Amino acid sequence: MKTFTSRRQPQSLWWLVATLAVLALASCRKNRDTKVIIQGRVTEYGTGEPIADARIYVLCYDGGIGSPSSYLTDSILTDTDGRFYRAYEDAALCDGVYLIPYKVGYFKGSEIDLTTDNLPHEVVLDPEAWLMIVTVPDGATNYDHIGIGGDFSFEAYAFEGIKQRVF
Repeated sequence: MKTFTSRRQPQSLWWLVATLAVLALASCRKNRDTKVIIQGRVTEYGTGEPIADARIYVLCYDGGIGSPSSYLTDSILTDTDGRFYRAYEDAALCDGVYLIPYKVGYFKGSEIDLTTDNLPHEVVLDPEAWLMIVTVPDGATNYDHIGIGGDFSFEAYAFEGIKQRVF
């Protein structure tokens, strides 16, 4: 007795596996429309007022372990409400992006490492300030000493009369 086997069955199975593989690969295709969005608002410490025309510097980390360096990629200016926004194609930026906020009259802001969540950044800048110390003698022969932050000191002797210093 002879038995017959069909050769079509393995061929049909191969086509089914190949079709499923192509469909799986097509569904895993990377989204090429990925955007990196840098956005947020810059305000002043203490008052919460928006800071217009502050600059957000966009920098890239570069270099190896022994010689890391950075380079400026772009900068974004805040509007009258202190807001900033810029969208980049994912490929337009390097892998290690960070931001530095700055405005004349304010201390440089802390570095902000960019994350992939595209959430807004709330940036608070400290205004530069002046401190004036005025001493008025009390008639005693003592002297007064005021220390500020270690590096700044102020000494006033009673015989010197009224004395002022600006820090």
